[in-house]
Amino acid sequence: MFIINSKGSITQFFGGTFILASIILSFVIDQRFLVLTAFLGMSMVISSLTGFSLLERILVSIGIKKRTIKE
Repeated sequence: MFIINSKGSITQFFGGTFILASIILSFVIDQRFLVLTAFLGMSMVISSLTGFSLLERILVSIGIKKRTIKE
């Protein structure tokens, strides 16, 4: 797997999956799971404004390679 352009499909996949999971858990188990949704949304906003992504750093540290798209 690759992180395309240092952030991309893999980080979007993880973010979307966790948001959907937290919404489902808030309906099924407890509404306090919406705190996870808020945290993920805040993280995505910070990432878009600053370019810093904690998930990207974690993925790179476990061996996921960065790849840029050649134009």
